[in-house]
Amino acid sequence: QYLEKSPLIVQYYYWMFPFGMGMLFFNLLEGYCWAVQESVASNFWKETGLRLLTLVLILCYYFNWLSYENFIFVFSFLYIAVFLLLLLHLRWQGKLHFHFKMSRVTKKFWKKMVAMQALVYSGTLVTSIAATIDIFILAKFQGLATAAVFSLAQYAANLVQVPQRSIQTVSAGILSQAWKDKNLAEISRIYSRSCINLLLMALFVFGNLWLNVADGLVLTGIQAEYAAGLSTILVLGVVRIIDAGTGLNAMVINTSVYWRFDFLSGVALLLLRLPLTYYLIKEHGMLGSAFAELFAYGCYNLIRFEFLRRKFGFQPFTVKTLYALLAAGLCFALAASAGSLFQGWWAIALRSTLFSAAFVGFVLWGKITPDAAQLKAVVQKRLGL
Repeated sequence: QYLEKSPLIVQYYYWMFPFGMGMLFFNLLEGYCWAVQESVASNFWKETGLRLLTLVLILCYYFNWLSYENFIFVFSFLYIAVFLLLLLHLRWQGKLHFHFKMSRVTKKFWKKMVAMQALVYSGTLVTSIAATIDIFILAKFQGLATAAVFSLAQYAANLVQVPQRSIQTVSAGILSQAWKDKNLAEISRIYSRSCINLLLMALFVFGNLWLNVADGLVLTGIQAEYAAGLSTILVLGVVRIIDAGTGLNAMVINTSVYWRFDFLSGVALLLLRLPLTYYLIKEHGMLGSAFAELFAYGCYNLIRFEFLRRKFGFQPFTVKTLYALLAAGLCFALAASAGSLFQGWWAIALRSTLFSAAFVGFVLWGKITPDAAQLKAVVQKRLGL
């Protein structure tokens, strides 16, 4: 079926290996960066540097400076490029050290270390398969054209997760120390704050995205076929908001003595995702895949939320969670109504400005999160207000 529906996958199959190897090297170095407190650098190259390099590559292809074959060749080595750049950064900072002798700690505990890493690797593999299987099933049943539209919808929705990934990298060390000190009050505080803060950031990003994505596709001249993915962006955006709104539940579990549960919940996710995605894609195409993701990740986060609630009594949600959702809905309606009076880039600018100002104002006025007031005080101090 791939030969019939997606022949380019077969043609360029072997270029997946350097791409995957580069991703492996980068993720390994990213984990090291977390340990040496260089998460800002690793996050920059992962979230910004890689996208900038991809944009440059796309522009080179757009202006016919690269053939399609050369585009695929260079693209397959992008992760290796950011890996090398991050490696140079660590070397420049004096934080890159190689040790070729096995330490006494490793000699003593190597069996436990191997067992732990095997389980962690298996958990990562399971969640990675669950997160990417939909593209392959779409390509099988509906071809690469539909998979490309779905990929654009995924990229757009994934913008909502950028703040979440950034906070996750910073929180690992803090949560580990809190577990070591058995400071459950601090862990509960971090967990609760992460839920409301990440929810607010996700609503802010997705609100601006959904207000303007339809006009953005038209104004930037993107092919009309990609407009078929708008409903998919909406559903995937809701998935990302749910994931953000449940905060750092994965990191809280991973840094605790119950880290094995993350593997078990990942298996549950895969068992839900695989048959559901296969059936819904076969029956309803890419929108079916989005609803499969919504159901699977909704259950996945519910399982982890319940585990933390029953095991430690952590309950991160309050009435202010509801206020945040209501505020986003009201600000969205206001911006959409006002923006309908204009067209083009002016409409996008007006909608974005109105939504952003109204939403931020409501968060500050309603004191939805304590961190908002602290951030406001810092900004005022730096501006001398």
